[in-house]
Amino acid sequence: PDLPDLREGEPVVEVVIEDSGPGIPREILGRVFDPFFTTKGTGEGTGLGLSIAYGIVEGHGGILLAGNREEGGARITILFPKRRGMEEGRGKGE
Repeated sequence: PDLPDLREGEPVVEVVIEDSGPGIPREILGRVFDPFFTTKGTGEGTGLGLSIAYGIVEGHGGILLAGNREEGGARITILFPKRRGMEEGRGKGE
């Protein structure tokens, strides 16, 4: 993937979230991070959740990607530049 906010070859921290649902339809995949975009009915959602998440990740120098798993289901990937001093295993309750 194109990672404009991350320098090529530098180490990253990758967080992958997957589900086993129907996935994200191709025709809307490019719009899921747009503010106020929603597939929910009127009054059921603001369409701001993924847009806000994208802004938070970007604000920390990372990138948020949306896609689908080959075997079905959605995949959200978050990439952050790995900073010096980050310890292996940190954040796992250790």
